[in-house]
Amino acid sequence: MSLLLTFIAQGFFTSQALASTPLLNWVDLEPGILVHLAAPVTVTPALRFEKGAKFAVNHSEPLPSIKVQVLRLRHYPCTSEMAEARVEMTILDSGQGFEMEKGCEVTLYHEYREFYRPSLFERDEP
Repeated sequence: MSLLLTFIAQGFFTSQALASTPLLNWVDLEPGILVHLAAPVTVTPALRFEKGAKFAVNHSEPLPSIKVQVLRLRHYPCTSEMAEARVEMTILDSGQGFEMEKGCEVTLYHEYREFYRPSLFERDEP
């Protein structure tokens, strides 16, 4: 009987894990994929991206001399207010470097040691 209960419990927890959308690891953020934020991100008091904010990954590049990976993303839809926003290098609470150029172009910097750790993003459906 306990073996049957164990089997049922394992099935329940496995199905619960499969039901939630997992965070992509940083290594999974390749050019051409669409992603959205899994949780809100406050960049500055005046700039906050809500949970579900959508981005297209445009570029990924290693910077081996400083052991950092650079990701360039485009936030969409790009509102006129957001298109004018510009943020100099700042560090997010999650530890990544963040810059934003006019036109909704976002650059994220993360250390190599985070490469196989969960990112801030989930895969988005096109």
